[in-house]
Amino acid sequence: MLDKVRIARTTLNFKKQPLLDAIKKYRQAQSLSLLDPMVSTEPQRMELLEVKRETALIVAAHTEKLQMLVEQLPKAKSNVYIAMEQHRFILREIDSLMRHRDAIRELVFVKNVAD
Repeated sequence: MLDKVRIARTTLNFKKQPLLDAIKKYRQAQSLSLLDPMVSTEPQRMELLEVKRETALIVAAHTEKLQMLVEQLPKAKSNVYIAMEQHRFILREIDSLMRHRDAIRELVFVKNVAD
């Protein structure tokens, strides 16, 4: 479950990358426009707005899925603890049965030797 959350978070960061790239391009264009007033930032600004719209939809859906996974973590943790308790109980039962088996073997061995 933790692996799924880690993968989902990594994927979310990956899905945000086009937006980060568009922001970087826009900032570079702004820097150039400060040096040369003839340089237009309009194409980069339009690209940034378009990428923001696209990314917002993708990120919102992915964030919702990630949130659902995070909400499942406490239940998964509880299930693991329950399974561990059941495992310990089964191991105690096996240990008890093995002690009984050893006691019975000893009795059978003593009886066979006595005969």
